[in-house]
Amino acid sequence: AFKNTSGSVTNVQNFTNLRQESYLQSKIIDRVPLGASVKIRQPGTYWRPDKCAATCNGTNQNAIKQCIDNNDVWIEVQYNGRRGFLSRKFLN
Repeated sequence: AFKNTSGSVTNVQNFTNLRQESYLQSKIIDRVPLGASVKIRQPGTYWRPDKCAATCNGTNQNAIKQCIDNNDVWIEVQYNGRRGFLSRKFLN
């Protein structure tokens, strides 16, 4: 689980989008550049659709990775004074 109080942006060429809500079609409220640090708002807490809830609570690492790779797992962060959500895929 991602229980750190801060994280850094990874797995992107230039930036990732900070979104208003925890899904890929949500409004973009900022861009977070590669390597930037963000504050994790609720360490250990994830937002994900029901289809990934059981998977994320299980022990099948390949299935968990698939949900993360599909941008179905989100973490609430603070960046540049804004609260928003980043896909777990882009946080380290």
